[in-house]
Amino acid sequence: MKNILKKFVSVSLALTVMCPFLNVRAAKVGDKIEKVLSTDIVTYIEGVQVPSFNINGRTAVIVENLNAMGLPFDVWYDDATRTLSISEGSGGMRDYFHFADNESSAPIGTPIMDVLYTDIETFYQGKKLESFNIGGFTCVYATDLANMYGRYTFNELTRSVDIFRKKDEAEGISYSKETDRKLPADESIIERGDTTVRWGSPQKSYLIKNDDGTFSTIEFSGGLNIETYNSDFEYVSSKKIRIDYPLFGGFYEGEDYFYVVSGQENQKENDSLTVINISVYDKKFKKIKDVPVKGCRTTVPFDACNVSMTESDDLFVLHTSRSQYKGSNGIAPQTQLTVIVNKENWSVVNTFDKFQPNHTSHALKGYVKFDKDAIVTANYSDATPVRGAFIQELKPSGELVSTSTVLSIPGPASANCTGAMIGGFEVSSSSYITALSTIDHSLATDYADTYIEGVAKEERDVVVAVTDKRKKATKTVPLTFYSDADRTASVPYLVKLESGNFMVLWQRFDGFSDNSNTFCYAFLDRNGNLSGEAMQCDGYLSVNCQPVEIDGKVMWYTNTTSGRVFYEINSNPLAHNSSK
Repeated sequence: MKNILKKFVSVSLALTVMCPFLNVRAAKVGDKIEKVLSTDIVTYIEGVQVPSFNINGRTAVIVENLNAMGLPFDVWYDDATRTLSISEGSGGMRDYFHFADNESSAPIGTPIMDVLYTDIETFYQGKKLESFNIGGFTCVYATDLANMYGRYTFNELTRSVDIFRKKDEAEGISYSKETDRKLPADESIIERGDTTVRWGSPQKSYLIKNDDGTFSTIEFSGGLNIETYNSDFEYVSSKKIRIDYPLFGGFYEGEDYFYVVSGQENQKENDSLTVINISVYDKKFKKIKDVPVKGCRTTVPFDACNVSMTESDDLFVLHTSRSQYKGSNGIAPQTQLTVIVNKENWSVVNTFDKFQPNHTSHALKGYVKFDKDAIVTANYSDATPVRGAFIQELKPSGELVSTSTVLSIPGPASANCTGAMIGGFEVSSSSYITALSTIDHSLATDYADTYIEGVAKEERDVVVAVTDKRKKATKTVPLTFYSDADRTASVPYLVKLESGNFMVLWQRFDGFSDNSNTFCYAFLDRNGNLSGEAMQCDGYLSVNCQPVEIDGKVMWYTNTTSGRVFYEINSNPLAHNSSK
């Protein structure tokens, strides 16, 4: 049917009026029934900004604009049936209707025009939409349109609404859902400044699935805040657990227990003082045991480093950093700290000399995993034993077996700026997989504590290092080529999937923008080889929450000023058909 763009005085408004009085005149075509209010919310459909309005406290858009701005819709009016129909189509590039919209200079909430009653009905591909007549044109609610056409997201930071085509779940496109939160939580969307961090810090937020099918967010904010949601991510309940010491280290979900790590400073260098406490809980957060760590030459635990934990049937391992006791020069050196606990009697079994067998300084970030009986760590340092990323294998006693370089960084020892950072580490049957972000080091002329000479801005690429367990040889798999494209990547996340494959995720920033609503992801096979191409989605990764696989989906959440947003991506590589 030929598209007809028709200006008309009245359009459909479906209203059910419940009135306790008799003899009240029914609304007639043209009656004023509501006011259009000015708004600061900007609306995008498939990335194209369209005029939007506030009607009844909800964002609304003009139907006639859907095929007047190059959008993939056809719109036509049938006067015989008094219907306005919308369908997916080719659209066009005609002039669009731009009046009294969100660009109005009127203060937010100011009445700017009338909403009129009409008998004309509006349909989207045969399904009826609630619609409005404003100034002779048709408006529908943005959320109603999105529910039929695609996906709706609201960004509180940019005060913007985004509507995108709905992808079939089998295509693996991300799904996001905004929900409430009841307890305090820090905003956690990755920003550009997070892409050039020089050292790690304890992870503050976690996502777990409970035995009853609900999900819980575990987040440190003054205490350990636990909020539970049902399978539709609707808020169910919350509780708060006091941590034992003022410094939060991290949370770990084990097979039978939850582990919560906290600590305190020890500036008086007291060997009898507990500087790290490992609290062991059952799966209902009832405390089972405290494992104190003391006599470890530590003044500040978790200093300039993250905290990583793992367990086997017999052992629990914590891998982090410490500022040590001061030397004769009055300086407290910062090094790695590895704690190995026997789960049978909950005792620490390794030693805490000034230099542990796997000594690292500065210890900027680290991860620990079990590979059968071996303890394996992936580390990032600006000096010793490698300036860059390296992997170490340890015996269950903590004795060092081997050290393998993953990425070597030029520059003087202990210069904090290295232009790279490790983001994740996992173990496959044949290899150790390490995800990193890094600059093109051939452009750098010198490295200092706070800047890199020769590099105008740190444009980082995402690479995966695959280290053969037997040969200890490493190959590098590049996932992006941003350095010549005026783009940069965040420090990536790495997720090991139940299938044995892996997913790498990162936030992409274009130009000098501080914020980005584009994240990317790629699949690797169990040998670390890239499967297909990297793909992109609209949304945000969290600076605090490590994505995890649950029920065939890779999931995480972010906190904004307006609430909490959960994300899901199909974890089956074969389900992803489009690449970016």
